[in-house]
Amino acid sequence: MAGGMLAQTPLTYLTRLLGWRHAVMLNASLGIFVTAAIFLWVKDFPRGAEKTRAREKAHLKALGFVRSITLALRNKQNWLAGVYANFLSFPVVILGASWGSLYLMHVRHLTHLQTSYVTSMIFFGMIFGAPMLGWLSDTIAYRKMPMIVGAFLTFILIMLIMYLPGLHIPSLMALFFVLGFLAGIQVLAYPVVVESNSRTITNTAEG
Repeated sequence: MAGGMLAQTPLTYLTRLLGWRHAVMLNASLGIFVTAAIFLWVKDFPRGAEKTRAREKAHLKALGFVRSITLALRNKQNWLAGVYANFLSFPVVILGASWGSLYLMHVRHLTHLQTSYVTSMIFFGMIFGAPMLGWLSDTIAYRKMPMIVGAFLTFILIMLIMYLPGLHIPSLMALFFVLGFLAGIQVLAYPVVVESNSRTITNTAEG
């Protein structure tokens, strides 16, 4: 989500300052740094879990590829969670990354730089919304109801953004922030999959 924010206003300023070629090269260099950081610091499993991982790996090997895929495909919860996560990611992908700027320029008559302020708020909202809503779900020990309420409120926010007249930059920024915050409820789809499948095929089911 921080990457999504950097791709909005900061990248717009960087492109104006350096030109698009140098901005893209700088972006690629940052990607190389992130890749190196993952290689150096991200681990496959925590310390002390070697035996557990070995058992799960042996179990997965015994199941085989076809059986693992079949078990994941036959679980209705995996399909429902996948559809849910994809639909709740639409506001972020469409308004934050794809068509948000064009929409705001043509419908709300903002400049390209002003649209970057607004669209970055979706990613900023998700930075807070995803962990906070995940924490709330863990605290109350429910997945289904928060997912239903979050999806309904996200829909309401999209309608407000589309149809409320006379929205200016501060109002749009606030609405886009709340939209991103609420869209963060999509993260609950992933623990739903984990909790609905054997640990051995967790990655298969998530995929």
